[in-house]
Amino acid sequence: MKKRIIGIIVLVCLLLGACGKSSEPRLERSQLLGIDDVICSWGEAKIFILTQHTAYGQTYGESVWDVPLSDGNFESYIRDSLLEYLKTMMLAVYAAEQIGASLSEAEQREVNLAADAFMSDLKGSQGLGIQAEDVRNAYAHYAMAQIFYRQTITDSRLEISDEEARIISLQIVEMDASVGYEQASALAEEVKSGRSVSEIIKSYEGASLRTENISRGMYGSTLESIAFSLKQDQWSPVISEDGKYYILRCLSPFMEAETNRNKAEMAIRAREELLNKALRNYARTAQLIYNPELWDSWSMSQFTEAPEIDFFAYTANLEK
Repeated sequence: MKKRIIGIIVLVCLLLGACGKSSEPRLERSQLLGIDDVICSWGEAKIFILTQHTAYGQTYGESVWDVPLSDGNFESYIRDSLLEYLKTMMLAVYAAEQIGASLSEAEQREVNLAADAFMSDLKGSQGLGIQAEDVRNAYAHYAMAQIFYRQTITDSRLEISDEEARIISLQIVEMDASVGYEQASALAEEVKSGRSVSEIIKSYEGASLRTENISRGMYGSTLESIAFSLKQDQWSPVISEDGKYYILRCLSPFMEAETNRNKAEMAIRAREELLNKALRNYARTAQLIYNPELWDSWSMSQFTEAPEIDFFAYTANLEK
């Protein structure tokens, strides 16, 4: 599956809101934005525009750009997201430089190989204005950003335990609190008899039964504390929470496959939060300069006849 900028940008959201814009223009006409000496040229930016055109235009056709959304259309959505992505990548490159990171000889070779492959696919295209130097800089910037991300995650020693991620399976009997605690207690005693729970609750107005897999944070603290302490086939006492009565039976105190999936998802979210925090720290002091005239000068229709090229098709070795 193609990597898409919209997916990647989840790592950062409005991080550069704190970056000041210089009142004195210091960018050349061919430069889109910069943070200190980290510069994104217009040619480099077009590489990512072209990648987005390939990713969506190839799949959905040119009409996708005009699809209306709640705020503008799909092209304006991509435009805004792409600009934030470019700002964030430049900020990550700046942050990498601040911690003394640089590309090794091996990493520089991979940058050159990726750039050569991209330029080979671009060969013969007219009017795009993307130069070999733009492509090398794009892959070098991407590689530097990956170094910062890896270093930040490594330094944090981020680990998610099985207990934090544990998924359990419950049989849940639910009643509205208006039935009264006495009714709920009577039902709690009956379900422990071994008879069919679905048959028992038919005698109790407003009672419902469901099976649900839950993780921590899905319910309130009282229900969660009791639920995660239950043993296999054990029933809970009546739990009062949020205007409801609950009676729980543990069907499985540890669902291995589901727990492993949740653990992986939690690790992704934790990494995103960690990177957001790290980048926000740099965004507070870094000064972004930006050339809006360049960014406002393009539309996806300009790339209709452009070759279908994906920048991220050549980044695998830069992410190791």
